[in-house]
Amino acid sequence: MSDANDPTTDADRPSSDRVVSDGTPALSLIMLRDPEARVRFDRGLLGRDVRERMWRSAADAGFARLVVTSSVDAALEGAVSMAPGAELRGPGLVVYEGTVIARALLEQMAAHPLPEGDEFSVDDGIGRPAAWFAGDVGQVPALLPLAELLDLPEGHHADDVVRMVRTKDRARAERLVLREEGITARRCSSWEDQVERRVLRWLTRWRVHVARFELAAVGVVLAAGPLALLQHWLGLALACVALFVGVECARLVAPLARLAPPNPGATKRRVGGHLAPGRMLTRAIRPIGHAVLAAGLTYWLVATETRSPVASVVVLAAGVVGVSLPLLWTRSLLRGAPRAALELPQAVSLLRRLDLRLPSRLEGVPLLELLIVGCGCSTYPELPWLMLVGGAVARLWRWFVEPAGEGVRHAPTPAGSPVEPLAGDATGVASGRGESDVASSSVHPNTSR
Repeated sequence: MSDANDPTTDADRPSSDRVVSDGTPALSLIMLRDPEARVRFDRGLLGRDVRERMWRSAADAGFARLVVTSSVDAALEGAVSMAPGAELRGPGLVVYEGTVIARALLEQMAAHPLPEGDEFSVDDGIGRPAAWFAGDVGQVPALLPLAELLDLPEGHHADDVVRMVRTKDRARAERLVLREEGITARRCSSWEDQVERRVLRWLTRWRVHVARFELAAVGVVLAAGPLALLQHWLGLALACVALFVGVECARLVAPLARLAPPNPGATKRRVGGHLAPGRMLTRAIRPIGHAVLAAGLTYWLVATETRSPVASVVVLAAGVVGVSLPLLWTRSLLRGAPRAALELPQAVSLLRRLDLRLPSRLEGVPLLELLIVGCGCSTYPELPWLMLVGGAVARLWRWFVEPAGEGVRHAPTPAGSPVEPLAGDATGVASGRGESDVASSSVHPNTSR
């Protein structure tokens, strides 16, 4: 941090402490210590310090200067340390250090700064003051000033502002961060909120390496084959569970890559392109698991069950189909040219065609793998084997229905997939994430409140 009395010139100061090039005062973000906070901010919010997340969002939105009071215990790049009462002219937004605000709302504030003399408060959606927006700050406050409550612009909601005071506020802040990173939608499913969000919290807290986590997911699905070769009901159940866990871990690779802070030690020698963590290799984990488990179950059925030679040949031929089609799809993925003709159809799309809807608890869950787990618990290897072979045959659906003359198309990354390419390649992630599966008005006061 730098001192407010630092004699360096404006050209020598960091970019966050300069005035805007057109001569207007720089829009400042002033961060105060929250006297009511009962949470530790240094533990991070999904992999990053909550104060760093707030400043990065504000800087991306157009804020040019970050000012922190001496009581804020955080090392933020480019921050200017100022004592309460120090003069600070120009428009600014004063927030508590545990406050998180949606980037789109910050962009509205940066695009439409208030005139001098106007000031408004912003609450956190549950009645607690979280920020103070002013046309002229005047001086650094010791406590958050209060003014007339700001009416959020159209398209914004109360959960776009979160102030972390107690432990239970962390979940609201995590949901906002996941929306900001494009990982979940505002209306996410119970599975995404109660399971995947908490798993991501644990992964980011322990700073799990993305590439290693991806490799671990590959190892988990590969373990399904040897477990099936045990030819025991417990091995069957564990093999199906391994497939489900590996596929679910693959779904979390790309979100983990987005949440992980940048590694300053990264080098250009790392694997990139379509094999970078969170891209094609992650999408290939699911078909790899299907092929491995189908191979193990096929051997079980052919080697141990008493059947006629003709029946054994039929089972073996069906097993070859269940193994080869997922492997062909895997090959096209790893080569960076996925073919739509072998892409697994979405179960959600089929349900929509039938005017059916999944229960909210099942939305976002890998449905095929969930059914395989249920079949595996029945202790009959034929049931999960039939599900795997049926899923492999379903990959031919696009090839059968493709219009004549179009040829085999390249399969785009599914719009709802958490393992789609990262920044620059596709849109954000919403719900229903399987293999194939801001208003421009200015901010204004709420005169009615």
